[in-house]
Amino acid sequence: ARLFANEKPSIFIALLTVFGPISAYVSYFTPDIASYFTVALIIYFAVQLRQSSHVLRWVLLGFGVAISALIKPHALFLLLPLLIYAGYLSKKETKLNWSKLLSRSFALVASTFFLKLSVGFAFAGTRGLGLFGGSYDSATKNLLGQTAQKTSETAISGEASGSNPSATWSLSNAAWIGNFAVDLALSLFFVLIFFGVPFLLTLNLKNQGGELSEDSNSEPTDLSKLRLLVYSVLATFILVSAGYVAVSRSWGEILDNRVMVRYYEHILVFLPLLLVANVESKAAVKKKFVAILVTASILFFAVGAWAMSYLVPPLFADSSLFASVIQSGFTIYPLAVLSLTLFLISIFRPATGKKGWLIVFMPIVTLVFVMGSFLNLTVKDSVADEYTTSARWVHSNLNSDQIQGMQVFGTIRSQVLSAQFWIDDPSVIGTTVKPGTTVDVSHFKNGSYLLVIDNVKLIGTGLVVNSGRGYNVIQIVSK
Repeated sequence: ARLFANEKPSIFIALLTVFGPISAYVSYFTPDIASYFTVALIIYFAVQLRQSSHVLRWVLLGFGVAISALIKPHALFLLLPLLIYAGYLSKKETKLNWSKLLSRSFALVASTFFLKLSVGFAFAGTRGLGLFGGSYDSATKNLLGQTAQKTSETAISGEASGSNPSATWSLSNAAWIGNFAVDLALSLFFVLIFFGVPFLLTLNLKNQGGELSEDSNSEPTDLSKLRLLVYSVLATFILVSAGYVAVSRSWGEILDNRVMVRYYEHILVFLPLLLVANVESKAAVKKKFVAILVTASILFFAVGAWAMSYLVPPLFADSSLFASVIQSGFTIYPLAVLSLTLFLISIFRPATGKKGWLIVFMPIVTLVFVMGSFLNLTVKDSVADEYTTSARWVHSNLNSDQIQGMQVFGTIRSQVLSAQFWIDDPSVIGTTVKPGTTVDVSHFKNGSYLLVIDNVKLIGTGLVVNSGRGYNVIQIVSK
């Protein structure tokens, strides 16, 4: 923030970040705090690059992406916006320098995969050579029509596999396109309702007294570079998250209407920074477009508030901000009305809309979030669920030989992943099935262990090693 603003606005941005929604995800997902930090460092380093920067700096940028991807594989999606950024810095006097673009692009991509795969192999052997990790790589194979877990799929009975979404899902079925469009629209509703004012006022930065230059014949300013990075990264992650939800049925999970803001909420914190740094004081929109924009804004906010309220489940793991607003009883409508009012004011009086959003809207939203997340973390999530409880028991009571190759069955993919995390053994295989699915234990190796959680039925012969609320630990015993 200090690169673009003086001390007080920078402190304000820092406080919004510390007390804002991203603080909740680090309580749910262990690697997120390191992931957010490395992504911020990557953006910071990229802003420092110049049109004349040596190709070795792009190698260092690629190493940064690789380190972030080793923490959380989602960082690999940064490559697309960074390649766009490479093209932006390879352009001079309205002409693209293809030699620079190709050398920088190769340096960025090659260094990223070299470091990620080599370090991954050093720590995890051949399992470390996957791009997105075991679970996501398996999901990708399912998406492309390959069978990643033959044993688990064979064990699911015909009746159950028919109820499993992955059994009938196909990439050639155009239904996923509709799901993608719906989730993309819901994501845009979220962004515009909560960040509409900075979006309006920073999407097209104006030149004021030569301080902000968008002249392609000169070196781009740091602010223009930050804007390109923020919006290209944000657009990429919104598209990726919507696509993830749309194709989730391919690996047996149903995520319809889930808005996975956690994948890009750490990018949204840059929008207030862009707003603070923008010295624009002129009208943000040309007069001939004002009536159209006003009408479209009112309709968009109205439909968006309704859709977010009735279609999107308020889950803290998806969007801690939205869940806090809904579960607090505050509802999204008052915030949508306030946001729309400031949005319309910003069309005619950008400076007033900017101050209103920073001084009134964001403090209210942050306060609602802090109260909602505090209650959720201290009351609702203070009790460990069956996935965590059972996995901790397995970790504490079974030895490494017993855990080796263990199969975990559950009905919520994120919770199955959580169980795998607590068991803490890379050989454990997690499988997500629809509630009520029947698993035939006779298809598994004699002596091996299964952890069956939630509403999953079993047939066959096995020894119940441990049983608790909502789970069973089974050892396979052949007849």
